[in-house]
Amino acid sequence: MDDKLSTLLRGCTNLPSPPAVAARIIELSASSASTLGDVADAVSIDPALSAKLLRMANSPLYARQRKVENLRQAILLFGIEGTLNIALSFSLKNSSGRRGNGLDYNEYWKRSLASALLCQEFGRRYAEVSKDSLFLIGLLQDIGVIALDKASPEIYRDMHGKELSHRALCQRELEYLGEDHAMVGAWLLNEWNLPQAIIDPIAKSHQSMDQADQRNLSSISRCVAAASILADIFVAGEIDRCLNYAVKTISGFLSTSNDEFHEIIDTVTANFTDMASMFDIELYDSTLADEIMAQAKEILIMRNLSHDAPGKDKQATDSNPAVPGTADRDPATGLANRTFFKKLLAQEFENSRKYEWPLGVILLSPREFSQLNANYGTGTTDAMLRHIAALLEQTMRDTDTCSRFCSEEFAVLLPGIDKHGMEIACQRLLSKFSETPLILPNGKQITQDICVGAAVCYGESYYNKPEQLLSNVEEALYEARRNDGNRYCLFSREERITPMMLTGS
Repeated sequence: MDDKLSTLLRGCTNLPSPPAVAARIIELSASSASTLGDVADAVSIDPALSAKLLRMANSPLYARQRKVENLRQAILLFGIEGTLNIALSFSLKNSSGRRGNGLDYNEYWKRSLASALLCQEFGRRYAEVSKDSLFLIGLLQDIGVIALDKASPEIYRDMHGKELSHRALCQRELEYLGEDHAMVGAWLLNEWNLPQAIIDPIAKSHQSMDQADQRNLSSISRCVAAASILADIFVAGEIDRCLNYAVKTISGFLSTSNDEFHEIIDTVTANFTDMASMFDIELYDSTLADEIMAQAKEILIMRNLSHDAPGKDKQATDSNPAVPGTADRDPATGLANRTFFKKLLAQEFENSRKYEWPLGVILLSPREFSQLNANYGTGTTDAMLRHIAALLEQTMRDTDTCSRFCSEEFAVLLPGIDKHGMEIACQRLLSKFSETPLILPNGKQITQDICVGAAVCYGESYYNKPEQLLSNVEEALYEARRNDGNRYCLFSREERITPMMLTGS
């Protein structure tokens, strides 16, 4: 996390902090010498917490033949670590307040509870860790949202009462701060002195969503990321859309089958209502869990049928025009080709005008590209093309479309991005290329300087067709090429061109 953001957080006087009971529990969690008596003493001073522990011990999550009648029995059932994690879950949930500057905290905690229960279920299948630890990690996975809401209220100010889509939150944070709430949450939990085993998966939980190298991700981080994505179905109005996206995305990094998704959702929805009551979370709609299960069952059955049907690959591509098929891809890089890009640009341009949301376009070209083979050997230009394509896909959002526009130019379509967000996107691109050299088979490294041109249309009356937007992006790229080093230029009709270099260059 950069110094600017950490300074902002440290300067905020009303960040959430653990209450006395939670602070004592954290202290016991960090000590290997904690005993059952120590844990019982800490919990018993909070009657409400004690009652909730007993209630959870007798819930379907811990189904037993004999009823748990006292705190000692509950602690023996959960174990020391489990008791501490469950007690922390209740204590920390209550420590952050109930009202937000721009967020509906009840909806926030409803989503967090769903994430916690889903974490347990994904963890049971894919991670070697206690389910109580995963419950706490899942519950606190988005705690950075609360910290940002208190430290920088303008980020979420107009989102109160709206769907808490995880992607929407992350996009808003990146546009405002260049960082999302995963790192902020890890920072806050470190300030609270929570164990590193809880902090690390939260800090890394978004990497798999950004197409990072999955070999560097722990199984716990993948489970937390999967739970966070699937939790959207508990707060979003369009359950089918959220579920289809979640199944497609999670299957990519956990290889979860449709039958497993069905079992996970079935188990979570069966416990969700009771757990919400324990955590004092208002559901408002008592039929929510039933509706989720019914829609999930129908959608997963349809997915199974489509996977078994002949010609399924063509059907999947045709049903989603935003995903290029084989004929729409550039064979050298695997990105969308120019024809597909221009077709999608026309579609998004019409959507931008119809729904009055912003649309951005980036053109990128490397410097001195034609000299690579002469300087480093035959095949270097081909390797660089693949390198550029990989960096683009790693850096851009899931909702963006990257393409090879011509021989050495690349284009990116960015729906829903405004001018401020575009500046952040361009800066991230410049940083990514300056920090990630191409490594040749002989060990030599090439750091590729790039030129970036960009433009955004957002209700401007002078944009009557997409070709005008593309022309302005080309003009910005031309201006960027007139200067040395990594540089981007953002087109502005008022200022014509705004040239910007990589910070520190």
